[in-house]
Amino acid sequence: MIDKLGQAAVVLANGFLSSNTLGEGEIRKNIISADLVEAIVSLPEKLFYTTGIPVCIWILNRNKKHKGKTLFIDGRKLGTMVSRRLRELTEIDINKIT
Repeated sequence: MIDKLGQAAVVLANGFLSSNTLGEGEIRKNIISADLVEAIVSLPEKLFYTTGIPVCIWILNRNKKHKGKTLFIDGRKLGTMVSRRLRELTEIDINKIT
């Protein structure tokens, strides 16, 4: 859901970046054509207890400062394993992303 300011952040499986099943390609095409994607941040696997897959965050904004441009941030190698099954982003990692 996009807020009153026209902004939203959505966490998606990395497969959404290239998958064409269930109309995902058409959805991506429409979002990109509408110039709503301000940034896409790729994150490493094992950040969530419920799934070990890598994810990405799509940052959507109806009022982008840089029209026609999208920022891509590669954070796939960030984070520290705190257990066999869980990775955490440190404050330094978060600062690198932001």
